[in-house]
Amino acid sequence: MFYTVMGVILLGMACIGAVLFIWQDMRDRRNTMPWKKRPPKKGYSEEFLASIEKAYEAAGSIRGMLQIMEEKYPKEKRRAEIALAYLDYSRYKDFETTLDCFSDGSIACKKAIEEVLLREIQKRQALVCREH
Repeated sequence: MFYTVMGVILLGMACIGAVLFIWQDMRDRRNTMPWKKRPPKKGYSEEFLASIEKAYEAAGSIRGMLQIMEEKYPKEKRRAEIALAYLDYSRYKDFETTLDCFSDGSIACKKAIEEVLLREIQKRQALVCREH
C-alpha cells in the first residue's frame, strides 16, 4: 500500500513538472518569435515601395536594406523589425521568407521584393543581369 501511494504521488509530481516545462517552453517561443505574430494590415506608401530597390542598392544586402528602411521610415518599420528578427533568430534564416515577412501583400510590393530577391540570387551565383 505504501509503495502504491508513493508511486501515485511521484507520478503526479512528474506530470505537473512536465506540464510546467511545456508551458514555459511555449511561453518562451511566443516571446522570441516575433515573425509569427500578425503583421500590421496597413499597406506601404508609394514612396516606401519606390525606395525598396534604392535601399538595396545602397546597402548591398538584404539585412542592410531592412535596416535602412527601418531607420528611414519610422512609421512603417514594424514589418522591417519582424523581418530582421526572422533573419536573426529563425532556424533557416532564408531571404525568401525574410522578404515575405517584410511584404505587405500588395502586387507592387511583391514585384519590388521579387526584384531585390532576384538581384540577391544573381549576386550569390554571379549571374549576369537579365535584360528588361
